[in-house]
Amino acid sequence: MKNEHSKNILLTNIGGYPSETGGGALKIIYLLLLYGNDYNHYDFFSYDFQSLNIKDLTLPNKSSINHSILQQLRRKIISRSEILKAIAYSSYYSEVHLFRQGIRFKRYSQKKSWDIIHSHSTIAMDYLKNSKAKKILSIHSKGCVTFDLMNNASGVKFNARTIKKLANAEKRAIKSSDIVTFPSNAAKKIFFKEIDNSLFANKQIEIVYNGIEISKIKKLDYDHNFKEKNHHKTTFLNIANHIAPKNIKVLVEVFNVLVNKLNRKDFIIYNIGWGPQTEEISKLISKYNLKNNFVLLGKLKNSETLKILKAVDYFITFAERVIFDLVVLEALAAGVTIIASNNGGNKEAIIDNYNGYLIDLTSIKNVAHFLNNIKKINKVKILKSAEKFSVEKMVEEYNKLYNKT
Repeated sequence: MKNEHSKNILLTNIGGYPSETGGGALKIIYLLLLYGNDYNHYDFFSYDFQSLNIKDLTLPNKSSINHSILQQLRRKIISRSEILKAIAYSSYYSEVHLFRQGIRFKRYSQKKSWDIIHSHSTIAMDYLKNSKAKKILSIHSKGCVTFDLMNNASGVKFNARTIKKLANAEKRAIKSSDIVTFPSNAAKKIFFKEIDNSLFANKQIEIVYNGIEISKIKKLDYDHNFKEKNHHKTTFLNIANHIAPKNIKVLVEVFNVLVNKLNRKDFIIYNIGWGPQTEEISKLISKYNLKNNFVLLGKLKNSETLKILKAVDYFITFAERVIFDLVVLEALAAGVTIIASNNGGNKEAIIDNYNGYLIDLTSIKNVAHFLNNIKKINKVKILKSAEKFSVEKMVEEYNKLYNKT
């Protein structure tokens, strides 16, 4: 029997499949599908997947997910051919891809009516702007869409014409939305600096902090093999894709000072991630002879990443333009001492010298000396500070918005 308050809610993103290993918006959508209240009916749609709901997340053999297998096969074939890779990542192909996206979204928008469209992509919302449903737009990007396009981890190229088209689509998406949310005040501030603020006139703007599965992280055991292997080391973990805003090359420079000048041979840092800068980072590690102290682990499953996170001494991130990184919240929930750039959303999660350290990156030498003398922070304080960022609280805040519409 349908609850009188139940709503048909469409959760959407421009592409990809919601999963616990997905980044940013896809991880948030996954959690909304998983933890959303029982009486609302949630669907998911993106360019890659026709229609998914919570049942599909636990049934990978469903026909609606079969497309993901084709996507994986296509990407594997492309990755093995430099010619195909050059075509797939070219600005020409990106235009064709966007055209195909538009057709698929428009077709889907005519299939069914929803009470609420909750889009986690400005581009996806633009495709659905003519729907009569109430619209909530959650902006997870590090500023306007043009910045994210020029700093994407996949290395896909976009020409000036495509970027201009998508910038205009972003403006239309904001205009068509009833409510706009940001994952932090920092995210809102960055976005407002780069876009015409009049687009938000008469809009309801809300801050909804990202949430994490605290109880799940708490129950997860640490990686015993990893801990044993690094028994006599001071271990650091960096979880970041290899793109310029993550400042991984700066991290390599800092470890060069630590290991080769301050003689901290006992310091070892692991990076989990990948991206267009991987080759440059690897060459820099070799240049400074840091192969035993700066280890690139590549992409790992979320469960594997969390087990390593619980086994290290410190979590470290030098990212800039920080909106509100889920990995920082997960590090809090793991009880690990955090060292983070004094930037954006980090300042909303980390209180310096209380549940972590906020550092200025203007001097590599100063950062190295700071790390050389670092002390762990009380684990109880760290775990306590994570509680306000639970997935339950995030879902509750979104449910309040659904009930307002």
